Amino acid sequence: PRISDRHAHADGRKTAFGRQERPTWDDFIEFLEERCVPKSRENINILLKEMGLTEYDPIQIVEKTQGRMAEDHKWLEII
Repeated sequence: PRISDRHAHADGRKTAFGRQERPTWDDFIEFLEERCVPKSRENINILLKEMGLTEYDPIQIVEKTQGRMAEDHKWLEII
């Protein structure tokens, strides 16, 4: 996915939360979901099973995939 303008910091840097200095937990989860396979994807349950997951959980998915997307070179590390 392309990074939308809401992810652009005032000085032009691309950040997860843009200009928002105090993101909420929901903002964080939304960001992680943007780095995951869509919940509505056909055969999502098969893909989740292949990852060893029983439900769609953005945190667990990012832990497994590092939030890697085919279209970019960014990744996440949960520490």
